[in-house]
Amino acid sequence: MTAGARSLSLEETLLEPPALSPPPMRRVLFVILIALAGLLHVATIGSGDLYSQTEGQYAGAAREMVETHHWLLPTNNGAPRLQKPPLLYWLIIISFKLFGINAAAARLPVSLAVVASTALIFLIGDKLTDYWRGFIAGLIYLSLCGTFLLARIVMPEPVVSAFIQVRFFARSAVISAGVTAVSGSPASGFARLLLA
Repeated sequence: MTAGARSLSLEETLLEPPALSPPPMRRVLFVILIALAGLLHVATIGSGDLYSQTEGQYAGAAREMVETHHWLLPTNNGAPRLQKPPLLYWLIIISFKLFGINAAAARLPVSLAVVASTALIFLIGDKLTDYWRGFIAGLIYLSLCGTFLLARIVMPEPVVSAFIQVRFFARSAVISAGVTAVSGSPASGFARLLLA
């Protein structure tokens, strides 16, 4: 351990509440950003049929997986779809089970991934600088052409993006906490993975 650096335990970094409560403006901006993301992406999922061949292939494969109970091999019209991992198909299947087989249920996992990405971008900006910059970063993300147009199409990229944002958020939490893990401790391997 270096002089002046302190190693924090898992309980101190993730499970303990912060010493000071966040300012009320931070919460208001976070709620506004999430409401805007929900309004733009979740509230509009039912408008229109599945547009493109891509949406039809993902939704059709998930529908076939529900009908045939083959959860590991996605097929569309009997032909295997092995180009992408089955995570998106599984998320669509869960949505189909909860809301029925329709276009809105097929688009729901992608829309929720965009909302989660927006929330995580705000939290990353808040951790690294301040909540205003996190809010602006979230607004920029929502206004990007790729997010605004392409996140309405059923495809796995927004879900992958949400997982990447989780990794960046974990890294920003480690950086902002100033954690210096002791070599050989269980946290040292995890911290090295995050900081790689």
